[in-house]
Amino acid sequence: QMGTNHWIHSLCVVDSQRINYLYPEDIPYTDKQKLSLACSATPYTSYISGDSNYVFTIKKFHPTDEKSVYYCYTHSRKRSSQNSGGPIHVSIVLVSELSYTDLFRKIIDKISREYFENDEQILEAVYHISTSWEPPIAGKLVHLPFFDGSIHYRIPRTNGIISDIEALDQFEFEHFKISLLDCFKHVLPHLHILWELVLLSQPILVISPNPAQCSEVCLGLLSLISPLEYIGDVRPYFTYRDPDFSIFGTKDIVCIYPYINNK
Repeated sequence: QMGTNHWIHSLCVVDSQRINYLYPEDIPYTDKQKLSLACSATPYTSYISGDSNYVFTIKKFHPTDEKSVYYCYTHSRKRSSQNSGGPIHVSIVLVSELSYTDLFRKIIDKISREYFENDEQILEAVYHISTSWEPPIAGKLVHLPFFDGSIHYRIPRTNGIISDIEALDQFEFEHFKISLLDCFKHVLPHLHILWELVLLSQPILVISPNPAQCSEVCLGLLSLISPLEYIGDVRPYFTYRDPDFSIFGTKDIVCIYPYINNK
């Protein structure tokens, strides 16, 4: 019997807008959540070659909190299809209630490398390992067993957007820390306006050629006001195929639920 998992809600494989594998299998996602997850985990762009690492969110649809979301940390790989002859996207998605962006993007990067060399059993193994991780407490340094090493991570006191990985043993990751200069180097003269818009929870639309850049900029916008939190509806990556796409064109929704997204 599995223990309580305070870190990972589920792990899944999405292949061409279809969830081909989900663990645990009994996660009660609604059809709308599954559609939103499958659409956002399949990048709708021709600008991606190779692998892409990004973040998106799906609604929890909790009856008492319409703004609560799951964070979906995604590693997508573009490869050729033997059936259609054209390219397809296969994505590994880690779904969590936690917005520890730097931590989980590194974890999903490692998981994906193992998955593409092995199979779905690695996702089940990671989930079971994470059930042994101690519950996250703000400000606490935790030691998380992971594959043949251990992750030493200080739980952020805020929303986790700009916190640091303190140490990683026995394996290396790419550097995913958000760089505000890289995100906003082309709009530096207007950075104070963006800061004001985010602070006041005004709607912002981010248009980008790929999901990695889009989610990076969206998270960068949130970090402008850290440790304060943006109180609106945040969509680090979003496409017109998402079931929520139609509601963002209505005036009332935009006024009530400011958003950061990509179309």
